[in-house]
Amino acid sequence: MYGGRRRIINARVANITEPLPGRLNCQFRNACWLGCPFGAYFSTQSSTLPAARATGRLVLRPWSIVTEVLYDRDRQRATGVQVMDALTEQVTEYSAPVIFLCASTLNSTWLLMRSKPSGDIT
Repeated sequence: MYGGRRRIINARVANITEPLPGRLNCQFRNACWLGCPFGAYFSTQSSTLPAARATGRLVLRPWSIVTEVLYDRDRQRATGVQVMDALTEQVTEYSAPVIFLCASTLNSTWLLMRSKPSGDIT
């Protein structure tokens, strides 16, 4: 299929080819690495944050550090997160039916290990 040659994609590619509400298609301006000012390249700034804002339920909490994933031992599932404000050191808990942990490879692992209920081995 490829004539015996290897094809390597050395970077992720997630450009829209047709305009979407609030986003233009790729303009081929080589600005992908900037987060794409046209919104064609998938990024948090051009895709997920505007979609979250459109729900009317988005709350941004800058300077917040997740310190623990809250775990319900009876249901055996994550129920929320504990967050510390980096400026005031105030601790707040948030709960949700679904928890997404996107803290990078090392920090997600650190957070999960830190959140393990005491006495649990597995």
